[in-house]
Amino acid sequence: MTRTSEYGSPFRNKDSGVDESKDKVNIQRLNTGFKNFVAQNKGNFDTSAADSIPVKYGMYYGPAAGYIFGKFFCDAFTSPKSRYVPKMIKLLCVAFGYKYAVNSQGRANFITTCKNFSSFPTDVQNALMTGDSRFLRTYWKTEQ
Repeated sequence: MTRTSEYGSPFRNKDSGVDESKDKVNIQRLNTGFKNFVAQNKGNFDTSAADSIPVKYGMYYGPAAGYIFGKFFCDAFTSPKSRYVPKMIKLLCVAFGYKYAVNSQGRANFITTCKNFSSFPTDVQNALMTGDSRFLRTYWKTEQ
């Protein structure tokens, strides 16, 4: 949901000594609650970064561009008699393209969250700052 760097997340203290990765129920409820909140308030916030064409369709364009680059690279630099190396290079390039697309989507969602953070309700701000899903109780209980 949030993008982190080596400095941690701007929304919560990652160096608090608490291992958040073990609390799977809290993480699942936090993600569900934030997704439900965004779905309910879709038109109320600026989502221009997350709605751009490269971000929306990047899951298709990234691997396709990776395959095209891998095909070009294999045709230019590998022997035509080689059977497995070109396939592995293409697979690796597709994986890099997919990883780039996932990173682009995460970056766009992070930018959108940072842009709109001040206009979120207090309970959503507190949930993002502390990582506690109990603040989003009203949103993760609703079914879409």
